[in-house]
Amino acid sequence: MQVAFSPNSTESERHLNDLYHVRLRTIEGKNQNWRVFVSSWLGFGANEAKRRFAETLLSYNSHIGSTDVLPKDPCYPRGRTHEVKINENKTATFTGQGDLSQCLSAMQPLLRKSEPCKDDPCLFNGMHVPAIDFKTDRFVGVTRSELKLETVSKFIKDNEQAKSAEEKRSLETGKKIVGYVLHCKFTSNNTILTLTSQYVRVGKNAEKLSDEQKMIDLVRPLEDVKVNLTTGVLGFRNTKQGEYEAGFQTAARMFALIEERGYLKQGGSRNYINSSNRSHNNSGSRLGLELVLSNFGKGREAFLNALNGVEGNGVRPFVNRVTDNTKIKIGGVRPPRARRV
Repeated sequence: MQVAFSPNSTESERHLNDLYHVRLRTIEGKNQNWRVFVSSWLGFGANEAKRRFAETLLSYNSHIGSTDVLPKDPCYPRGRTHEVKINENKTATFTGQGDLSQCLSAMQPLLRKSEPCKDDPCLFNGMHVPAIDFKTDRFVGVTRSELKLETVSKFIKDNEQAKSAEEKRSLETGKKIVGYVLHCKFTSNNTILTLTSQYVRVGKNAEKLSDEQKMIDLVRPLEDVKVNLTTGVLGFRNTKQGEYEAGFQTAARMFALIEERGYLKQGGSRNYINSSNRSHNNSGSRLGLELVLSNFGKGREAFLNALNGVEGNGVRPFVNRVTDNTKIKIGGVRPPRARRV
């Protein structure tokens, strides 16, 4: 068993030689310095403690002479039986008693609190530990937490396989997807949403390109239409197409399609953004989403509310850029006379 915690300021000064200095950096880039006490207790892990507890129970039940009666375990549900491996040649079977008070009394000796403490204060088994005030300090217990080398190796292998499959697919199609753009056009009569994928030409498609054209591909990638939705596709007709509800339902449906088809989750968990704020799907990167908003209407407010609501939870973290493409009229010719009915 291992115990790691950061003592309060008083205990930290008193036991400075027993602490490790740990430096961390948050996602926001802020440095954090912690003085941490760490210690291990051999023989107090889950498996060893369970075996020692079984030996204690066997000594408590040693007065039972008949082999037909199972020894009792006060910590196990009443009437349930379970087996514990004592050693290579011995396995004991217990029947549950379901008695909390007896369970606590039986487990108390396992901590070996009576062992002499050479360097006060001690937690248990005579091991020196800075004092802990459980009334004010928060305690977090974690059981059976382990990180196996096989798990890490499998993760790396799966990531490499996904990367090679993605590169192979890009070479076959001649297009490497580097991001997505959601074009949103709002008018007084409709809400039109179009999702496009941004790609750069690779493989045979890029062999005849000049260096200048390759650079243009990176700065301003080409686009393919993936999904196109309007309020009419969802069944809204006539004047209802320009209403708030129609715009909201169209936005929610678009977000659902993006999630279902996994457009944004090709790759890992990091977002690489170049100087033009576009996300690139390099090794281990995820694909970002740019929003391009045009014009005004009731659907615009509905779209933004859907994006910031529950409907947009799966899409909102991927948004890396928002562009307002509404044309602003400055000067120009005289507008036509307003229509009067």
